[in-house]
Amino acid sequence: MLTSERYIITRVYTQAQGLRALQTAQEEDVERGGIYDARSASITIWSDPWTSWAQQAASVTVGTIYVAWHTPDPGHCTVYELEVDLGWTRDTVERHVTRLFGQEAAGYGPSPTMDSRKRGGQ
Repeated sequence: MLTSERYIITRVYTQAQGLRALQTAQEEDVERGGIYDARSASITIWSDPWTSWAQQAASVTVGTIYVAWHTPDPGHCTVYELEVDLGWTRDTVERHVTRLFGQEAAGYGPSPTMDSRKRGGQ
């Protein structure tokens, strides 16, 4: 059963932008009243904060942002894949990328030929 779709993308940010994005996501953790669950190489987006057991049970994943550090060089990081869960849109997940990371690093921009649907999820 299809539960998500994955998209290969290339969004390059400075290392500082990536670290700020990770810090913001950690500060807005789902268990602290936010909607993110940040790990070192991924940020999962939840529909609702887990401020009660009922909200935790009702909350569903919206999608996940995958980050490669020190790519394409030591001063940058790359958002290389988006996972969009059933019932949500790629645009919704991309808005979270922009909210967390900001504008792409100078000299790097989205490459339409690099952006593509990868595969369905599990």
